[in-house]
Formats: sequence, structure tokens, C-alpha cells
Amino acid sequence: MNKKTHRHLAVLVCLAASTLFVATAHAKADVIAAKQNAEAACAADATTANCGSEKIGSGLLKCIFAYKKANPSFHLSDTCKTALKALRTDVKANQH
Repeated sequence: MNKKTHRHLAVLVCLAASTLFVATAHAKADVIAAKQNAEAACAADATTANCGSEKIGSGLLKCIFAYKKANPSFHLSDTCKTALKALRTDVKANQH
């Protein structure tokens, strides 16, 4: 390979790496937004379950589902269910 080919190859590698970085950052932003949406959508459910200020990723879902297990009459709101399904979809779509 000559110098020109090496430069072109180097440019292509840099472009590929930057594209991957941007795609990964965008995917993380999607998951963060889905988590925030789920936290907001499940706020009333969390209050009912006495989950305080727990966040998704640090105990909120564990708390809600423990309450649900202990209180069979408790049902997640449709808004919360929809948001959790969307979060699950985003997380699965962005796993590498």
C-alpha cells in the first residue's frame, strides 16, 4: 500500500469510529429518556408502594414489584406498564 492508500484507510477508520461513538451516545440518550419517562409514568404507583425517591436502576422497580407481590390487589397503572414496556424495548434494542 502506498501513503495515499494508508491515509484513506486511516480516514475511513476514523469515520467508522466516530459514527459508532455517535450511535452509542444516541442509544444511551434514548435509554436515559425512557428511564425518565418510566419514572414519571410510574410515580403514582411508586407513591402507593411507598417507594420514596427510588429511581429506576437503583431500586424503584424492585420496590414496586415487591409491593405488588405482597399486595395481590395492587396493579400497575396502564401508563406505568406502557412506559416500562417502552423502556424494556429501548434497553434491548441498545444492547451490544
